[in-house]
Amino acid sequence: MQKIQVCMGNSCRLKGAPLVAHAFVAEIKKRGLTAQVEVNGDFCQSQCREGIIVKIDGEYFTHVRPIDVPELISHYLDYEEE
Repeated sequence: MQKIQVCMGNSCRLKGAPLVAHAFVAEIKKRGLTAQVEVNGDFCQSQCREGIIVKIDGEYFTHVRPIDVPELISHYLDYEEE
């Protein structure tokens, strides 16, 4: 199972991390990938100046916005949009 972790530290949370996490969950459900991909909140990544931090299978992404979610799933999880 592949893992997506969204930083939920104070700074990221205030910048909209819950919206990013919800966007990942919605996109994964839309694509029928709930058995292959797990989305969790994560502790502060100590990169507060880098916007919302997302970790996908150990690789960090910065300044993530909800609009970025479909492309991240397609590119970094090797799943294409249907």
